[in-house]
Amino acid sequence: MKQVTPYGRFVRIRRMELGHLLVEQALFMDCTPSLLSSVELGRKPVPESWFSIVAEFLGLDDDGKSKLRTAIDRTNVEFRTRPRSANPVHALAASKK
Repeated sequence: MKQVTPYGRFVRIRRMELGHLLVEQALFMDCTPSLLSSVELGRKPVPESWFSIVAEFLGLDDDGKSKLRTAIDRTNVEFRTRPRSANPVHALAASKK
């Protein structure tokens, strides 16, 4: 099972506190649940454009927004510095060469 990123952990906990589902967040953000899941699991970076809409969906105050910003930054640093072979698709492609 894929490890949840700092962003994913933060968002999932807050969603549960509010009693919201991933599909509700996807509808609010006008994207697919699979895209949200991919970002939360680190398969894709967190788009910068998501900050304000995620903060709005989660009803975050200034402290919550600061924590969200930190979680996004940590997640995107992990995504950029992760070796490419950590992605199973890339590892599979490399093994076929």
